[in-house]
Amino acid sequence: MYNTVRSWIARYIAAFILPLFIVIFILFSYMISGLSSRSVELTQKTMQLYISQLEESMRNMERILSVLYDSNIDLSYLCVSVDDNQMYMSKIAFANYLNREILVCDRFDGMFVVVKREQEDIYIDAGSRGNNLVKAEILNMIDEKDGLQESFLRSWNIVQVDGQYFMLRLVRNGNNYCGAWICLNEIAIYMKVACDISEAQVVVTDRQGAVLSSTVEETEWLLQDYNEGAVFVSDGQKQEQAVATAEMSNGILSFYLFVPVNILLKDVGILRIVFVVAAMFVGFLLVVFWQKMQKKIIMSCVELSNAMDKIETEYILKADPRELMEFKQMRQGFNRMKSQIHTLKIQSYEQRLKEQKIHMQYLFGQIQPHFFLNTLNVLYSFAEIERYDLIQQMVLTLVKYFRYIFNNGSKPVELKEELSHVEDFIAIQQLRYPDKIVFHKNIESGTEEMGILPCLLQTFVENSIKYGLREEGISEICIETVKQKENITITISDTGGGFPGDEIAAINEETGDESGVYKVGIRNTQQRLRLFYGDAAVIRVGNKPEGGAVVYICFPLKKV
Repeated sequence: MYNTVRSWIARYIAAFILPLFIVIFILFSYMISGLSSRSVELTQKTMQLYISQLEESMRNMERILSVLYDSNIDLSYLCVSVDDNQMYMSKIAFANYLNREILVCDRFDGMFVVVKREQEDIYIDAGSRGNNLVKAEILNMIDEKDGLQESFLRSWNIVQVDGQYFMLRLVRNGNNYCGAWICLNEIAIYMKVACDISEAQVVVTDRQGAVLSSTVEETEWLLQDYNEGAVFVSDGQKQEQAVATAEMSNGILSFYLFVPVNILLKDVGILRIVFVVAAMFVGFLLVVFWQKMQKKIIMSCVELSNAMDKIETEYILKADPRELMEFKQMRQGFNRMKSQIHTLKIQSYEQRLKEQKIHMQYLFGQIQPHFFLNTLNVLYSFAEIERYDLIQQMVLTLVKYFRYIFNNGSKPVELKEELSHVEDFIAIQQLRYPDKIVFHKNIESGTEEMGILPCLLQTFVENSIKYGLREEGISEICIETVKQKENITITISDTGGGFPGDEIAAINEETGDESGVYKVGIRNTQQRLRLFYGDAAVIRVGNKPEGGAVVYICFPLKKV
């Protein structure tokens, strides 16, 4: 056996070290890829945040343009006034108004209003970028003979002016127009600055993928190589690019951010060297470790294995002065273990017998002779008065009652099945005591499918009927369930005489003998719960202030 272990080590030590280095390499590669992905993800979130800010600014501008003609008296003067002084003052005031509004929408480069008058058209704008270029294009579009299409006036549009692209919003009110524009070149530059990487490049495209703006001259190469594998040609050299993309919610613009991978991972080079050296050192230590293990561990393991094979015999491990302290302890523990195994087997066997005895006692307790005989007497009474409908009803309920008892062992059932069994039991009692028993239940949603030990509730319902049934009046029994974090609490209450005072403490503290009126069934139920749930299950009893007994059963939530 010893030679077999040695040969196993010789054959597989290389096979273990080689995969170890492979795993180290894969983990390192994964780490680099993860760093790159996280960097791109962070950059992409930055882009998306900027786009969200841009779209919010566009929505604010939409609101401003929609009420522009309704809320400004200076604009009204410009439309109808014939007083030159009044028009001049209104122009100045309205220009100031536009400058204030464009400050609110800080992503916009310009804002304008065109007032159509018989004598002349009035053009007022605000902003700092692209005014002259955009002004000529706007006036040209407004003065076209065929006019502007309604689709152009309903949304944002991309227009080209003197080789530059602008995002333009134009709104018509009668013969007058107002609107705002954003220079796409400025968007690209701002986004590059926002990512805080000088080597990064930004490209803006339309719905069809046509380039509208870019911070780099080799735009066509950039997008082509991106589609073929994210490689960008720059200064005659190819650089692998990490690409982050984002798109406006209306789909009008798409944004691409290209960052050289070597920029994202510029600090990984030293880490790579350190990682490789560390891996080599670990490999060397593993070789030394395996060699030492053969001398100090393998022999003791083989001996222990042989002893385990002979565990059923009287074989005892002998002491070796050269063995390690841990193996000495293992040897002593093994010898003690052999002497304890026989005792443990006996204890385990006795424990199983005890569990079976408790379960059988409980099952036999469910088939109480007085209950069975009383039921037969009731059936006989119904037969004497020829109430065959009640006989059929009682026999059917009795069959369901006994089928539930015999078909369900000690494994949990769903709470709704247990409640159905309780209702069958109460139905039998209601036939015995007509108009004497009223049953209520208040089951919290979501607890019907929870697991419960079979026949758990019947003990307490039976006590409520046996000891709480009034000679005059109606006795009420109520079952409620409440879900509390990881536990379920079931409350059974009645309107009877309640528990005797001396038995409440004995039941709650589980002390004393089992000679009390209530204790036998309840103690049996406590033992069943403890066998299944341990100390996590609790039964508490008491009396209500207004009279009647109340029982609280709490145990962990488990689905069947």
